[in-house]
Amino acid sequence: MLSEKIKRISMQANTASVPAAVMFGQVQKVTPIHILVDSRFVIEGDMIIMSRDLPELLVGDTVVLLRNNGGQQFVVLGRL
Repeated sequence: MLSEKIKRISMQANTASVPAAVMFGQVQKVTPIHILVDSRFVIEGDMIIMSRDLPELLVGDTVVLLRNNGGQQFVVLGRL
């Protein structure tokens, strides 16, 4: 399921002039997950794609995000 979402994001990214961007965020809430991205806006719900291999996130964790074209979905790549 995650691989299908990543493939869909990649295909959308290939059609864009700026296909994807690496961004950083801070976990604000874990249930449900809310991440403050670049101290500018909060993402939550279907906007976040979590890897199954990612350890449990805690409030205050800094995460690396890959934003797809248009910024509608973000893949959490890992923690810093």
